[in-house]
Amino acid sequence: LRSLAGAAIVVVAVSVLLTATLLPALLALLGRRISPEPEREGDRWARWAARVMARPRLALVVSTLVLLALAAPAIGLTLGDGALRQFPPDNETRVGFERTIEVLGPGEGAPLKILAAPADAPRVGRIVEADPEVRAVAGRGPTRDGKRLIIIAVPRHNPDSEEAKALVERLRAAVAPGVLVGGNSAAQTDFDDEVLGSLWLVVLAILLLSFVVLSALLRSVVLPIKAILTNLLSVAAAFGVLTVVYVWGPF
Repeated sequence: LRSLAGAAIVVVAVSVLLTATLLPALLALLGRRISPEPEREGDRWARWAARVMARPRLALVVSTLVLLALAAPAIGLTLGDGALRQFPPDNETRVGFERTIEVLGPGEGAPLKILAAPADAPRVGRIVEADPEVRAVAGRGPTRDGKRLIIIAVPRHNPDSEEAKALVERLRAAVAPGVLVGGNSAAQTDFDDEVLGSLWLVVLAILLLSFVVLSALLRSVVLPIKAILTNLLSVAAAFGVLTVVYVWGPF
């Protein structure tokens, strides 16, 4: 996560640097060749802008309703990080994995690994075996130092499925505090919790930073609030369109 954040910061920093240095240099070099003809009175965009400015309230209501309609499908947006679902159905990697799980079972390639103290191992084993999502307990063995036992549990579903992640949550809630539940499903669950649990902080920080920068630039309080609301509507509309295309559509 730190690497991803660092990469994003570098990209934004380079973009801002280019905007402040390279873009003015290109504008100075190209000069009037960028727009050889001045905007004419009868230009279609000028006419459209004139209509909007003539009825600002109507334009505000209509554009807001359109954006809300586009954003409505985002309510059903589902987030996930399943690697195989990102491949087309005919991709050789996905086909090979699906044929493998047909023979071995969905959870065989990525079982859960439970690490427990010897005193807790019998109780943990009973909890694991009693869970309906566990297809089999593949084995138990001591760690290299002999201080703990590893219990291998094979779930009934794929490691990136909601059922497997729910199994991780149930086991972590049922076993003793010192018992560790790992494996691919556990790693994906932790990743989801880390990202989604901090998402609201990221959104809040972006909104506050945008408000501060726009307030200093425009010397206004109302205009930054309008800009933030407009951006939120446009982003929500973009997510709604993505939901229609990639969740509702054939992709």
